[in-house]
Amino acid sequence: MKLEKGRTVVNWKTAKWELYPSLPATADPIYWQPIRANPETGEGFYIVKFPPGSSSCLHEHMGAEHFSILQGELTDPDGTTYRTGDCVALEPGTRHASHSEKGCITVAFIAGPLRTIRQRKPKQT
Repeated sequence: MKLEKGRTVVNWKTAKWELYPSLPATADPIYWQPIRANPETGEGFYIVKFPPGSSSCLHEHMGAEHFSILQGELTDPDGTTYRTGDCVALEPGTRHASHSEKGCITVAFIAGPLRTIRQRKPKQT
């Protein structure tokens, strides 16, 4: 990361990845490189890396989410797969738990905080 007065430059190919800070302890590891971001809410602009086979926990965006796939593929629960070069805009209130079978890197702008949604375990009969 290169810091200059009023400017931050991060190259996603050489970024120093950190564990995404607001994940529940039971979540798959996902990494990020904040460019300008609030680690407590997830709001901001950052790069995120999904290792192969990882998934984000189910969450809801209180604000809009905009992201582009820099490398790899990312699939949402409805079966929509985003591929390298895709630019995606999701409305506030969107819920999803994305999965990357082979791994991917995205650049994202999150306009509001995230809310993790606890999934209920199926009832045993």
